[in-house]
Amino acid sequence: MKQIDTGFLNGTRFLFAIWVVIGHFFDYLGGSNNPYIDGIILNPDPAVNGFMIITGFLMTYQYILRSGVENPQDRKTFLLFWLRRLFRLYPIYLVCILAAYFLYKINSDFISDNFLYVTGNAYESNAPYNDPPTLWGLFGHLTFIHGFIPGMNISILNPAWSLGTEMQFYMIFPFLFLFLFKSEWLVNSRISFLLILSVLLERVSLKAMGVWDEGMFLTFGSPSLITYKLNFFILGVIMASVALNKMSKWHLGIALLLIVSFQDFVTSLIIIMLVGLLFSNEGKAYIHPSIHKLIAAGKSMLSIRLATFGADVSYSLYLSHMILFPAIVAYFIQLHLESKSLTIMLAFTVFMMINILLSYLLYLCIEKPMITLGKQAVKGLSRAWSKPNATQKRVTKTIEGSVGES
Repeated sequence: MKQIDTGFLNGTRFLFAIWVVIGHFFDYLGGSNNPYIDGIILNPDPAVNGFMIITGFLMTYQYILRSGVENPQDRKTFLLFWLRRLFRLYPIYLVCILAAYFLYKINSDFISDNFLYVTGNAYESNAPYNDPPTLWGLFGHLTFIHGFIPGMNISILNPAWSLGTEMQFYMIFPFLFLFLFKSEWLVNSRISFLLILSVLLERVSLKAMGVWDEGMFLTFGSPSLITYKLNFFILGVIMASVALNKMSKWHLGIALLLIVSFQDFVTSLIIIMLVGLLFSNEGKAYIHPSIHKLIAAGKSMLSIRLATFGADVSYSLYLSHMILFPAIVAYFIQLHLESKSLTIMLAFTVFMMINILLSYLLYLCIEKPMITLGKQAVKGLSRAWSKPNATQKRVTKTIEGSVGES
């Protein structure tokens, strides 16, 4: 099966992580009072949506490529998929959740003091750092059930709500994949059903349960329930399926029209950018050569070695930044510099350097070894269940070297 160039996703994931970090840093210091800056640059929601599209894409892309080695209809394939996800995501998540839990009181005081220094007002927010987290809340986060429970979903570490949503997607993904591709002649109708269902679920969830505000029947808090975000994951599934010729491009066009119609402007741009970069070669005949060269240059920049480094640290960066920056800002406030602007910018610069360095150390010391251990565990189980032939070994090696995982 012909593979495609997905290297640009490395830089894209890094940029999304940086976007989230910048948004949270300045939002917890009062924002900018400029609606355009606060609504776009300091609003990390579109970046999180982009992460979920990439997750849907990569999971489907890898699952299709592995189908020659691991039968999607085999229950063992489900277990191997979940095992890879667990080794890939849980170790760093565990470290960050425990750190946030035990540093809660310290960070809570720093958050309040920093906000008061910058704005002159008392800190008020719906999450996190309102009520001290409980052992029940810690258990909920460590088992990922926090995403199902209003209030708990953002009670320890703000970015953790999205990990709850991702885990919900991982749990249902093998079933979704089997539902879509078990019967080739039903693919068209089933993807249409899933697409429409996902859009309806998002609209109903927003109305009924709200998002960061009050809903008609319930105040859920963060959009940590899969019903809020399934449409983005499904879009990623369609993108990978079209790229690997499992679906017609018409499905992607319909999905874009349907999903973008209900999204804000920035999220719509993110969606169009991801689709445009992925299918830039296919669209070459339909756009001006100078525009195609510009797209190709951007795609190349997102694929350089620095982008690979960025992809490596993006997950740790995403999870750890909320634990670090309150103390760093508080330190610079205590220096009593000439102005608030100088204090904030120096704090931000030092914070970014420390956060990226720490994220890289976490990647080298925890994330990378655990990914390797996960691969060994998966290979061990695979060997125990069956002995792969030479063709299967070549396919497996090709997959592992073709694209990074979300």
